[in-house]
Amino acid sequence: MKSKRIAALMMATVFVGTSCFGTLGIKAEAPSEKVEEVIETTQMVNPYLPLWEHIPDGEPRVFEDPDNPGKYRVYIYGSHDSQKNSTYCGYEHVVWSAPVEDLSKWRYEGESYNCGGLLYAPDVVEKDGKYYLYTYDLSHGNSVAVSDRPAGPFKNMGANGEHKGSGIGADPAILVDDDGKMYAYWGYQTYYQAEIDPNTMAVKPGTTSSGDISSCNEEGEFQFYEGASIRKVDGKYVMVYCQKPDKDPENGVIHDNYRARLAYAYSDNPLGPWKYGGTIIDNGGELLNNGKMSYYDGNVHGGIMEIQDQWYVFYHRMTNQSEFSRQAMMEPIEVSVEPAPNGKVSIKQAEMTSQGAAVNGLDAYRHYDAGIACYLTEGAYITTDYSQTSGYNPITNLKDGCVVGYKYVNFGDGAGEDEILQLALDIKAKGAAGTMDIYIDDPNNGTRKTDGTGRKIGSIDIATGGTQNYYVEKTTVENVSGKHAIFFVFNSADKANEICEINGFQFSREKTIFRDTFEETLGQWNMSGTPSVNGGILNLAAKDMVVSKDGAKWNNYLTELKGVEGDISLDFYRSDERNYYTTQLSGNTVTLSVTRNGVTRQLKSVEVQRTEGKSVKFSVSCVRGQIAVRINGAPVLVTTNHFFGQGKIALRSESVAKADEVIVTAAEKDMAMRSDKIFVNGRLLSGFEQDTKHYTMAIKEGEKIPAVTASSTDEDVHISIKQAKEIPGAAVVKFADYETTKTYVIEFYQEKIQEHDFTKGKLPKGWSIVNPKDVDANVTYSDEGVTITSAGTDLGGTENQLQLDEPLQGDYQLDAHIKLSEPLHQNWAKYGMTIYKDDKNMVIMDHEHDNRGKVQILWWKDGTWVENKVSQNYAGSEIYFRLIKMGNNFECQWSSDGENYVSVYTAETDGRFEEALLHLFVSKQQAGNEAFTATFDKVKITELAPKIEVPTENSELVNLSLRIGERMVVPFETYENSSKIVEKAQEILNTREDVKKLGAEVRVEESENGTVLKLMKDEESVITEPLRIEVERSSAELKELIDKVKKIREEECTAASWDRLVYAIGFASYTEENIQATPYEIAEAYDVLKVTIEGLEKVEKTLYTITIENGSIRGGSSTGEYEAGTVLEIEADRADSGMVFDRWVSEDVEFTDKFAVNTTITMPDKNVTIKARYKAKSNSGEDEQGETGNHNQNKRPSVPKTGDFTFPAVWGMAEILSISIIVITVIRKKRLNK
Repeated sequence: MKSKRIAALMMATVFVGTSCFGTLGIKAEAPSEKVEEVIETTQMVNPYLPLWEHIPDGEPRVFEDPDNPGKYRVYIYGSHDSQKNSTYCGYEHVVWSAPVEDLSKWRYEGESYNCGGLLYAPDVVEKDGKYYLYTYDLSHGNSVAVSDRPAGPFKNMGANGEHKGSGIGADPAILVDDDGKMYAYWGYQTYYQAEIDPNTMAVKPGTTSSGDISSCNEEGEFQFYEGASIRKVDGKYVMVYCQKPDKDPENGVIHDNYRARLAYAYSDNPLGPWKYGGTIIDNGGELLNNGKMSYYDGNVHGGIMEIQDQWYVFYHRMTNQSEFSRQAMMEPIEVSVEPAPNGKVSIKQAEMTSQGAAVNGLDAYRHYDAGIACYLTEGAYITTDYSQTSGYNPITNLKDGCVVGYKYVNFGDGAGEDEILQLALDIKAKGAAGTMDIYIDDPNNGTRKTDGTGRKIGSIDIATGGTQNYYVEKTTVENVSGKHAIFFVFNSADKANEICEINGFQFSREKTIFRDTFEETLGQWNMSGTPSVNGGILNLAAKDMVVSKDGAKWNNYLTELKGVEGDISLDFYRSDERNYYTTQLSGNTVTLSVTRNGVTRQLKSVEVQRTEGKSVKFSVSCVRGQIAVRINGAPVLVTTNHFFGQGKIALRSESVAKADEVIVTAAEKDMAMRSDKIFVNGRLLSGFEQDTKHYTMAIKEGEKIPAVTASSTDEDVHISIKQAKEIPGAAVVKFADYETTKTYVIEFYQEKIQEHDFTKGKLPKGWSIVNPKDVDANVTYSDEGVTITSAGTDLGGTENQLQLDEPLQGDYQLDAHIKLSEPLHQNWAKYGMTIYKDDKNMVIMDHEHDNRGKVQILWWKDGTWVENKVSQNYAGSEIYFRLIKMGNNFECQWSSDGENYVSVYTAETDGRFEEALLHLFVSKQQAGNEAFTATFDKVKITELAPKIEVPTENSELVNLSLRIGERMVVPFETYENSSKIVEKAQEILNTREDVKKLGAEVRVEESENGTVLKLMKDEESVITEPLRIEVERSSAELKELIDKVKKIREEECTAASWDRLVYAIGFASYTEENIQATPYEIAEAYDVLKVTIEGLEKVEKTLYTITIENGSIRGGSSTGEYEAGTVLEIEADRADSGMVFDRWVSEDVEFTDKFAVNTTITMPDKNVTIKARYKAKSNSGEDEQGETGNHNQNKRPSVPKTGDFTFPAVWGMAEILSISIIVITVIRKKRLNK
């Protein structure tokens, strides 16, 4: 099953490319061709298939495995709710199967049949070595198809592969009796049965009857509604069906349309007479005291099957408050038969559970999706997710009074000595603050018949909107042993708003490192001030402190303070009272600071929400350099590159504080906030969310293919990246642990846009008119566009359509803007655009009047409507159409303003429109309708990047690759070249026991993209993953590299690369100081630091130009390039005869002294021009203002080169004297400025 691990909090950054890894580095490869997909579940739970799969109406059948003669598998044949909450069932039939020996391993067999219509509740039987699929679909009615294998593919039995009718109606059920005769059972609200002719495999004429089974619309105890299923049990014929009983609230029939009950009838003969047996199961759960059911009910359909001497009932449940997203369920049942004629068949009513076939209960110490809940009240519901990789099917709409239940969970012997039992919950806080109480056996809220028999074992406080992301809340609960139902009860003073969503849970037994419940004394602490304990509460006054007598290494542990009131600080001593970290909760502020040698520096501070008068849980974890602070479980402060180290802990207060418990447990595996990230060219992928799996990025022409990297805060997560090799292309990133794989696709493309302008008085180039009629009168041009008068024909024959003659190919987005002469008001009047293959095959998007104005998309397939979906009414006279083709899907959108678009529907076609024409049309359809006009001004066609098929791999090999990891260490020795290192790595890997046990072969190869690990089990099962090989390093080598790195200055690097270097140094220093560090950890730290140095990004300096007229920069040049902020000394040229220097002028800079011949400026962040201005000397000794001229020809001579004997000695002495005076003047001015 899809599940998320509650795992360790460690940053595991993945570097990609030889620039990071050097000779043995790996450049992740581009996606390979799609291979056969192998999907298999690993847990025995209910629903028994992954939560992303929706198989209702499941008919279980046991057949011999064609690939393993003598072995048997149970196959599930059902409908497929693939239309994403829009209607019952889907067009494709898919099959899952499991070995009869292990019902936890359901395997996806793939699509077995596609009839082109919505297919309802099929059945499969085997006869004479062939497997026959009986179906009923909305396009063809009843059909029968055949295959040589139980999982298909099935082929229609008609001539030339056409559909062959069976004569059987909705929801067929088929029986092959012991004597070879065949029978059929079916019906919707009316029951039918008949004999099948084995020669035609269709109903034998004259044998159809309604038997004696009463329908839901007539008197009688059967009350048949639909969904017949037939089995022969110890000589008796047992027919299971969906019952629609009369409303009977006292017995759980809570409304008039209640169809949640799976009932049965039995007979001594295949065609009756029948006796009513009773109820097998009810997918509404159990009847509550308030007259409601414990689960959202809906129609039910299923069957029974004996597997390994145990009988099971297979049925389905609802999700997402809808009957269109149903999931497969199963429960063990007790079946007994009285063999005598007219003997009774008894089936004990089963209970709807989360355990399913796991009759001993679910293992409490595994992680489970919240979505396996079997008990949901007061509007709580399971959301629907059709993605195979997201792992998210949360329970939402959790408000005050909601109860979520799981039947049943087995705790075994419970927590042992020196252990505590804890619950970890994947949670997302919403609008209302509240609590989640945890009960076993009963929620004790008066709703169940067993009210009062439960026991509350714990509680979780949930802050209002504490975070917009999922986080892991962990709480200690009372010890429990044995098998119990678990109930989460939600409470809030806010009755209207949601409290939270939950996505998963797991119990764990934790060995306590340190714990004090402050029951009697402070015996575990040294004290200063007057701290006290009273009734299990620690009281701290201002300046009070308690310090643990025993120290510990606080890295990789979680420290929790419970029942905290007031302001409190939690100190982690690194060595003594002059060196420690402090996490402080003061009012609504959380602060993290570090004190070194008695000097305190604040690292981070955040504002939090606290409810006045209510205590909180204050938690701090430090895991591999990442510190996380939580309030009531919600993360409020997270920082990296810090390590608590070894020492004691202290609690203190600056005012008044209380706490009722302190507990320290291991955090390495359980207290993580799982956070996966993807980076493109070093920047976080824009809009990245963990439940969004597909992204597109436009790349400018000439840009390089982006490099994708990724990271996860869970050290158990294996990350693989396959880079795009070209544009368009895609990078594929996989985050995988031992249970879940999340796959993300980032497509890169160069956006190409064609704009077709109809406002130029003629058709644009490449367009023509098809089916022309009176063109001059009906097609006119103006600066507003091309105007078409409506034709009296429809579909492909519409007159005066505009056609783009070049066929559309690939994926694209079409945008068109249309104005009408008047709003549509006549039935069938329409206009729009068509993706045209031929007159019988097209996808049409139009605005049509059909007693109202509707926007719709239609798929015309082989002359028949396959899909016709409409949006809400629209009566305007101006519209914007948008049609998006991705693969075989066409999404229809429209807008009234060109800004805000409404999605109508996505039509899923079959590939016939991969190359098709674009038509624009206007039609009144009926000749008697009044003509109207529509004007098209522009059509824009944007080419889109094609969807990339994500490759999948053999699950056994994937798990093996996870155990091997993406890095390995080979022993230190002198290797001749990189090939020798690769050979050594391959030799080591092939000696692993898990490789031998699986019968796999490991190859390590060098390619143009780096080193890769190839795992092979056979020719059909090959996976390739990047492998990083590290040569064993010593602590001395690591220390030498650390000392080298410390010489790098921060100002030389970009901020991002400096942050990476800081982390790498912290990680390396921590590893080098750790005497227990393994060779792998040392090699890893060495390599991470080394590649971080190699990947440092130097600061790029931007230079700006300065130009000086009638002067120069100190040194003789009149122009130059400098960084912004550079201080430059400038000097004016010698004045012409009769002129004197006046001032410096510029609109771009400020001068230290604009009246000084020599002055300074600060270079701004732009190009600048500066001018020295002169004025005439006055004969009276006073200068007169004068215009400046070009004085460059009168510049003083520059300093001569060595050997230049023409330089006059006197002028040289004057020059030296002048420079000395300038220097003295500048120094004085600088001192004055200071």
